[in-house]
Amino acid sequence: MLLLESIGHWGKDDFGDVLKGALDRQKGLLPLEWFCRYGGFPSYEELSVHIDGFEACDSGVIIEVRCSVYFTEVVSSNCAVCSFEQPASGFLLLRINKEGDTDIQVI
Repeated sequence: MLLLESIGHWGKDDFGDVLKGALDRQKGLLPLEWFCRYGGFPSYEELSVHIDGFEACDSGVIIEVRCSVYFTEVVSSNCAVCSFEQPASGFLLLRINKEGDTDIQVI
């Protein structure tokens, strides 16, 4: 995931808003499958990402962002045309370097 635009807003009041917009545009790259507890797959349609906090680390070279994610897990059933939905959530740690390259960790 590349979050270069967000890096350009680091230290400004709109950093969180710009970051949320970038995450929304690249939401398919978030590892939501790690939070699927019923063997289903994540639905990205109603994904909600909340920025819980952020700070500069490693002498300002890395920005760490803590996020919580809320989405729907779609679980197939024994019926070929039936499935059911379960609410799912989890926490992510994004480590963004000065080039915008982002390492995503499940926490």
